[in-house]
Amino acid sequence: MEAAQSQLNTAIRLFFSNEDPISAHTLAGAASVIIVDLIERKKPEEAWEKHAQDVCKISRKQYYEMARKAQNFFKHARSDSGKSFDFDD
Repeated sequence: MEAAQSQLNTAIRLFFSNEDPISAHTLAGAASVIIVDLIERKKPEEAWEKHAQDVCKISRKQYYEMARKAQNFFKHARSDSGKSFDFDD
């Protein structure tokens, strides 16, 4: 949880100081993954990502493709190294 807090604090600082929106987004996404994993392990009934999937009536795969599209693009270069991404912070 300390890692997620540190990542989120840095993301907030970067975002509000307009320093680096891509790094802010990536750090916030990484913190979110940690928090989601901890919640799903300790209190699965409170997992908001599962709730969002149910409410939107989409599969887990569809949810992650949509919710983490930018985060995954910035994190992985293997499959999309020649592509560009229109990022709207």
